[in-house]
Amino acid sequence: MDITHTLSVDSLSYTVANKKILHAVYLAAITGDILIIKGRNGTGKSTLMKILFGIITPDFIYININNKVITNKRHLNKYISYKPQLIFFPKHLKLKDVISPVEIEQTSFAQKMNTKLDHLSSGEQQFIQTLYVLNLPQPICLLDEPFAGISPLLQEFLAQVIKQKAKHKIILLTDHNADIVNTIATKTLHLENGVLKEKSSNE
Repeated sequence: MDITHTLSVDSLSYTVANKKILHAVYLAAITGDILIIKGRNGTGKSTLMKILFGIITPDFIYININNKVITNKRHLNKYISYKPQLIFFPKHLKLKDVISPVEIEQTSFAQKMNTKLDHLSSGEQQFIQTLYVLNLPQPICLLDEPFAGISPLLQEFLAQVIKQKAKHKIILLTDHNADIVNTIATKTLHLENGVLKEKSSNE
């Protein structure tokens, strides 16, 4: 039987050089949720994800995962996986080293299993990284700009994968491609002036 995972974040705040980047951020999710975080460039979306993953230490955060309060940020990667915007795969790896042929058999990558990852375009590498992170065992998955730089066909494919993986995970993502993310979002949040608010369907 599948386990229902829960995530609750409250009172998250983060300041840099006396400038409040994030203020009293609250969000909650359960397995099956695909939360889209929208906002202009520089509003703190990536920073929020790095805090949730434990890369950045906030001024304050209350985070509860599966009814357990997490007080040590080093414990977050037990529950949370993260796909950043930067490329993190070592250059010597080949496609077959990081992804199963079954995962990409319906894509243009099916004949490239022996191709080195650094021979792919940056968008293609981001696509493969997203698939890799979605396959990790952690029940909460953070995806920073997963649709950026990839073709419309791969965007459609990735959207379906995200929906499928969300049956067993909580997924938070940020992306500027509204046309594609709006088709998979269960909830849309908007980050503005450091505050995260839920958007209504007509916004």
